[in-house]
Amino acid sequence: TVASIPSEDFNSVAELKMLISKAAGVRAGRQQLVLGDRVLSDASNISKFREGAELTLVVLPADTVLTASCDRTARLWSVASGQCTRVFRGTQGDMLSATFSPDGCTIVTAGSDGTVSFWSTSTGDCLETLWVHDSGVLSVTLSPDGATL
Repeated sequence: TVASIPSEDFNSVAELKMLISKAAGVRAGRQQLVLGDRVLSDASNISKFREGAELTLVVLPADTVLTASCDRTARLWSVASGQCTRVFRGTQGDMLSATFSPDGCTIVTAGSDGTVSFWSTSTGDCLETLWVHDSGVLSVTLSPDGATL
């Protein structure tokens, strides 16, 4: 959990992002909030949030986008040029989820083959792969300090 913020403390996604910014030190412009499988825009209707709803916070590096794909790769993309700058490949199955470590030095991917893999952001090398499930791993995230998967 990055922050626990009571729903009565905000009236919009934009206000929630500002509260997260204060609590977690992440600029609102680098935040992307996800509820279930839906990315929330700043204009999203928050009255539909049920009490205790858990949102996923995705922190975007200022100049890079990370994607996971059914072609068994994760990719880094330059926001400025729109070009792919690094490809992470080597898993047996599709990559279903990818996230940056808090320090940005490592990427963690979740695979349809039941694996979680750790990759060097700078070299693209796979540092370690863990077999964690008999079926696909749909999503992966790290704690704010990067110590817990």
